[in-house]
Amino acid sequence: MQLGNVFVGVQPSFGYERDPMRLLMAKDAAPNHAFAAFYTWLQHVFQADAVVHLGTHGALEFMPGKQAGLSADCWPTRLLGALPNFYVYSVNNPSEASIAKRRGAATLISYMVPPLQQAGLYKGLRALKDSLDAYRAAPHPELLNDVRAQAGRLALAQGDYCAVDAYLAALGHELLQIEERLIPAGLHKLGETPKAAELLDLLCLAVQFHEIAAGTREPGNREHRAQSAEHALESAKTLRPLRFSSDRTTLPALVAAAQGEDYAALTAAL
Repeated sequence: MQLGNVFVGVQPSFGYERDPMRLLMAKDAAPNHAFAAFYTWLQHVFQADAVVHLGTHGALEFMPGKQAGLSADCWPTRLLGALPNFYVYSVNNPSEASIAKRRGAATLISYMVPPLQQAGLYKGLRALKDSLDAYRAAPHPELLNDVRAQAGRLALAQGDYCAVDAYLAALGHELLQIEERLIPAGLHKLGETPKAAELLDLLCLAVQFHEIAAGTREPGNREHRAQSAEHALESAKTLRPLRFSSDRTTLPALVAAAQGEDYAALTAAL
């Protein structure tokens, strides 16, 4: 798609049928015709002044050739030619960004990752958690069978447990891990600052380091590990966040100040 003197295109597939990763490993390979033609067209037909690679990541910098000190025979250099290369790259992937700089002569323009949030529970997981809580409040054989059936459909706490308490502990531990898993809150939009509420949630997650009593690390059977998990769950009920310094030079304090929040008041409310 061409918009005035700007061409917007999708980088072609870089591999070969049934073996798309072959180019990344074989020094004697070459990009397919579509990939080579794309960059040849940019230089010699469209006569671009520069190229902007958008997003993490493309394939140009992984083309065959030397890893450092590329020569005119290396494919990243042959494909890009003298075109200045600007690369809009995610800030959380510096290792591969360095490859883009080293092998693609890229000028990196970093963009932030989206704010994180806890995954929580939904649908069958939420229903299972409610059933588990109901059984713990009022144990009943029929309710236990229902818990086992729901867990089986979700492939949770699989295995043989001799004791009901060990089974429930293992199941509760798996649910807790899923609920507290961190996931991105959508996608980052270039030029748009995340909402203050999203950043505040991220800041709260950053400062909520908990003091957890160390469990036994001795090897044991499944039930032993499940009992340790139950101990951890019981300990989690009395966890208290660590208090951080109110020094305004710390990173959390700077982030809070940038969002117009009082860091000391925020940590005091945790």
